[in-house]
Amino acid sequence: MKIKSIYISEGMFCTERFFESGFNLIFSEKNSAGKTTLMRCILYGLGYAVPGTRNFRITSCSIKIILEKDDGTLLTINRNTSDSIEVTDNEEQFSYSLPVQSKALHEKIFGTDNEDILNNLLGAMYVDQEKGWTLLNRGKVIANIHFNIDELIRGLSGRSCPDLIIRKRKVEENLKKYKQILNIAEYRESIASTTGSLTQGSYNRKRLLKLEQLKVEKDLIEKEIKRLDENIKNNKKTIELIDEMKLVIRLNNGEEICVTRDMVVGASNGIDLLRAKKKMLIPRLEKNLKEIEGLELEIKEEEQQLSLFPSESLADVFDKKMTDINISPVDVNKVINDLKKKKKALEDQISRFTNNENDVTQSMIKTIRKYMEELGDSEAEKMKWNYLFTNNLKELSGAMLHKTVFSFRLAYIIEIEKVLGIKLPILMDSPRGREVDDNNIGKMMEILKRDFPNNQIIIASIYNYVPNEHVIKLEGQLLNQTIIS
Repeated sequence: MKIKSIYISEGMFCTERFFESGFNLIFSEKNSAGKTTLMRCILYGLGYAVPGTRNFRITSCSIKIILEKDDGTLLTINRNTSDSIEVTDNEEQFSYSLPVQSKALHEKIFGTDNEDILNNLLGAMYVDQEKGWTLLNRGKVIANIHFNIDELIRGLSGRSCPDLIIRKRKVEENLKKYKQILNIAEYRESIASTTGSLTQGSYNRKRLLKLEQLKVEKDLIEKEIKRLDENIKNNKKTIELIDEMKLVIRLNNGEEICVTRDMVVGASNGIDLLRAKKKMLIPRLEKNLKEIEGLELEIKEEEQQLSLFPSESLADVFDKKMTDINISPVDVNKVINDLKKKKKALEDQISRFTNNENDVTQSMIKTIRKYMEELGDSEAEKMKWNYLFTNNLKELSGAMLHKTVFSFRLAYIIEIEKVLGIKLPILMDSPRGREVDDNNIGKMMEILKRDFPNNQIIIASIYNYVPNEHVIKLEGQLLNQTIIS
């Protein structure tokens, strides 16, 4: 896969640059001449969400890239806006909305639908000048584009463990939330220790809760009194109805008697009982109402007193709200520690699943050892497969880290080629670090020439590295130039 050319335009300004199959050097005699900008325009033109450089707004540009696939097919990729891109393949056009269809776009370009591979291709083939030479196996490639060696190895080896990954992601989300809660809990305690407002806040909260409870109790008493009143009223109506109906009953001896209310056994007693129950509730209701009135008066007086003082700042209001949150840092820390253990256990399961008897892992570490030895690391032969996943970068010096990153990237590219059958372009921005001397740079370039003769290599630098390399010389700002190279 090779980038044949790139055309960049913005308003009245434009530039077109051509690339060759082997070594290409984006060169200027001084910094800030557009080398990194041109490199990022290539990535942006391929559909990646990369930022521009200082004073260069990449999203306002229209970019066209001609890409030659390994079978000779030419793809014309047009990105005229930040949220859409078009690809022409053998006169057939395909349109993609970004970022929603970025996966489908890269399926078209790279010829695979394996998401784990697609998500990590940029981190394998591109080394950014800012963070790229410290990115070994996990982290940000550029902007918010991440690289993860675990995902890449699973993709290359055809292994998938979505259930474990979803569980791990859920634990990570909860862990993040509880860390924020811990910050709040610790802040709340600091307020209590410095201002004593926690006690006052707790008192105010209890008073409001008491008021709410009294109002609930009042509603219940009033509801019960209302029910008793209705029962008394219904019983009275029943007795009055008996009088009004003038009912007559015949006894066994044939005597007829007119029914009156006095003849209904217990009628008056029932009403008296209901009235007694109501009478018992009245004092409770009166006491309840007095307590409510007293609390409401206290709250009102406090509000009137507060109104005499200057308005509270937002910070003061926030502090008072914090005192109403009853959270213990000790309890939150316990949850955080439990979540960390769960996360570690899931990571171990995922790692075992990914790397157990995995030929990709073994092949990758073998390649890294080979290049590290060639670049002068006497300890390289002792590297075990789990070194692929190391996060201990502090032990690596500037030059050693630089060479290790270089070796890791080449191992990624080799394994990707085995699976996808494509030769990725290798893009490196400013490969000469502060502690990397000419001898180390020479060895790195020799490895690229010897082992990657069919991979297109694009380097942005103020140094010349390889004899007879194709030079794209930049002078001034990128779009202020009209040179066609």
